[in-house]
Amino acid sequence: FSLFNYFARCDGLFTGLQYLSMAIAGFPYMGVGRNLAYKKSLYGAMGGFDSHRNILSGDDDLFVNKAATRFNTRIEPGKIAQTVSAAKLNFKKWFTQKRRHTSTGRYYKAHDLAILGALQISILLFYPSLVLLLYSGYMLFPVLALTAIRFYSHYLVLKKCTRRLGEQDLLLFSLLFELPIVILNITAAFSNLIIKNSKWK
Repeated sequence: FSLFNYFARCDGLFTGLQYLSMAIAGFPYMGVGRNLAYKKSLYGAMGGFDSHRNILSGDDDLFVNKAATRFNTRIEPGKIAQTVSAAKLNFKKWFTQKRRHTSTGRYYKAHDLAILGALQISILLFYPSLVLLLYSGYMLFPVLALTAIRFYSHYLVLKKCTRRLGEQDLLLFSLLFELPIVILNITAAFSNLIIKNSKWK
């Protein structure tokens, strides 16, 4: 696999871990249409896709965001329940797909947007803050100790998750690509505010 393939797969891994862990915590906010099921009665009771029929993409996503609760949602993270999708072959196609996905995310419930935004911003601020603290030398030992704890705990969580999902080869790459993925996700979201699409390919 190419380096870009690992990058794209890590992005998919992070997205999956976010919505799966949120669902486990009792706050389901999205689903992926290629691996999603819901009852016909629920679809009818929620008015189907009527509330977002004018949005160009993300009908599955937004239906879950509207209908899912801690009481009617469950996940199956086992390998037997996974579906495989072909990753985009180059950065341009991946970024176009990412823009399409983030164009849907802005219609999530305010609570979900707040949690996801806080996660992205915390990662974005962590790295420059670390560099500044190391450069200044201020409280160097506590900074190094807390940084080691942060990265080690992050490593342990990702190790367990990648093993459970059968993606062990992404463990080290997921640590390496954490910041670039966050930066590009935020860039894709803001680009949708500037460049409007009348259709998505």
